[in-house]
Amino acid sequence: MRTIRTLLTLFFGLFLLGGIASALAAAYARGRIEEHGAEAADEFDVVAIYGARDFPSKAKALRRWSALSWYGGGTADLRGATPASRARSSICAPTRPRGRWGWC
Repeated sequence: MRTIRTLLTLFFGLFLLGGIASALAAAYARGRIEEHGAEAADEFDVVAIYGARDFPSKAKALRRWSALSWYGGGTADLRGATPASRARSSICAPTRPRGRWGWC
Protein backbone atom coordinates (compact mmCIF):
# COMPACT_ATOMS: atom_id res chain seq x y z
CA MET A 1 0.00 0.00 0.00
CA ARG A 2 2.86 2.36 0.76
CA THR A 3 4.32 1.77 -2.71
CA ILE A 4 1.05 2.72 -4.40
CA ARG A 5 0.79 5.89 -2.30
CA THR A 6 4.39 6.80 -3.16
CA LEU A 7 3.80 6.25 -6.88
CA LEU A 8 0.58 8.30 -6.83
CA THR A 9 2.32 11.12 -4.95
CA LEU A 10 5.19 11.07 -7.43
CA PHE A 11 2.79 11.06 -10.38
CA PHE A 12 0.76 13.97 -8.96
CA GLY A 13 3.92 15.92 -8.14
CA LEU A 14 5.32 15.50 -11.66
CA PHE A 15 1.97 16.42 -13.19
CA LEU A 16 1.79 19.58 -11.06
CA LEU A 17 5.39 20.51 -11.82
CA GLY A 18 4.79 20.05 -15.55
CA GLY A 19 1.72 22.30 -15.43
CA ILE A 20 3.59 25.02 -13.57
CA ALA A 21 6.53 24.80 -15.99
CA SER A 22 4.18 25.06 -18.97
CA ALA A 23 2.41 28.11 -17.50
CA LEU A 24 5.73 29.84 -16.80
CA ALA A 25 6.99 29.08 -20.31
CA ALA A 26 3.78 30.55 -21.80
CA ALA A 27 4.15 33.67 -19.68
CA TYR A 28 7.74 34.06 -20.86
CA ALA A 29 6.80 33.47 -24.50
CA ARG A 30 3.96 35.98 -24.33
CA GLY A 31 6.41 38.84 -24.07
CA ARG A 32 8.82 37.44 -26.67
CA ILE A 33 6.69 36.24 -29.60
CA GLU A 34 5.33 39.01 -31.82
CA GLU A 35 2.54 39.15 -34.36
CA HIS A 36 3.32 40.23 -37.91
CA GLY A 37 1.03 41.51 -40.62
CA ALA A 38 -2.27 43.37 -40.90
CA GLU A 39 -5.68 42.61 -42.39
CA ALA A 40 -4.56 43.31 -45.96
CA ALA A 41 -1.09 41.70 -45.64
CA ASP A 42 -0.20 38.74 -47.84
CA GLU A 43 1.70 37.09 -44.98
CA PHE A 44 0.78 37.22 -41.32
CA ASP A 45 1.35 35.51 -37.98
CA VAL A 46 -1.35 35.44 -35.29
CA VAL A 47 -0.42 34.79 -31.64
CA ALA A 48 -2.90 34.06 -28.82
CA ILE A 49 -1.23 33.36 -25.48
CA TYR A 50 -3.45 33.62 -22.38
CA GLY A 51 -6.25 35.25 -24.34
CA ALA A 52 -8.42 35.28 -27.43
CA ARG A 53 -7.51 36.75 -30.80
CA ASP A 54 -9.82 37.25 -33.77
CA PHE A 55 -8.10 38.06 -37.06
CA PRO A 56 -10.01 38.81 -40.29
CA SER A 57 -7.90 38.72 -43.46
CA LYS A 58 -8.62 40.58 -46.68
CA ALA A 59 -5.39 39.73 -48.51
CA LYS A 60 -5.39 39.95 -52.30
CA ALA A 61 -2.85 37.11 -52.67
CA LEU A 62 -2.47 35.27 -49.37
CA ARG A 63 0.86 33.41 -49.46
CA ARG A 64 1.47 32.39 -45.85
CA TRP A 65 -0.25 32.54 -42.50
CA SER A 66 0.41 30.93 -39.16
CA ALA A 67 -1.34 30.84 -35.81
CA LEU A 68 0.06 30.03 -32.38
CA SER A 69 -2.35 29.39 -29.54
CA TRP A 70 -1.17 28.64 -26.00
CA TYR A 71 -3.73 28.75 -23.17
CA GLY A 72 -5.86 30.87 -25.51
CA GLY A 73 -7.64 30.68 -28.81
CA GLY A 74 -9.42 32.65 -31.47
CA THR A 75 -10.46 32.68 -35.09
CA ALA A 76 -8.75 33.48 -38.35
CA ASP A 77 -11.44 34.57 -40.80
CA LEU A 78 -10.01 33.86 -44.26
CA ARG A 79 -13.26 34.26 -46.20
CA GLY A 80 -12.21 37.68 -47.50
CA ALA A 81 -8.74 36.49 -48.56
CA THR A 82 -7.75 35.17 -51.97
CA PRO A 83 -5.14 32.40 -51.72
CA ALA A 84 -2.08 32.62 -53.94
CA SER A 85 -0.64 29.58 -55.66
CA ARG A 86 1.41 27.47 -53.25
CA ALA A 87 -0.13 29.19 -50.21
CA ARG A 88 1.01 27.75 -46.87
CA SER A 89 -0.67 27.68 -43.49
CA SER A 90 0.49 26.56 -40.08
CA ILE A 91 -1.47 26.16 -36.85
CA CYS A 92 0.51 25.35 -33.72
CA ALA A 93 -0.76 24.63 -30.22
CA PRO A 94 0.55 22.50 -27.38
CA THR A 95 -2.28 19.99 -27.57
CA ARG A 96 -2.71 16.29 -28.02
CA PRO A 97 -3.58 15.67 -31.69
CA ARG A 98 -4.20 12.09 -32.76
CA GLY A 99 -3.25 10.61 -29.42
CA ARG A 100 0.28 12.00 -29.10
CA TRP A 101 1.67 15.12 -27.52
CA GLY A 102 3.33 17.71 -29.70
CA TRP A 103 3.26 21.14 -31.23
CA CYS A 104 2.30 20.67 -34.85
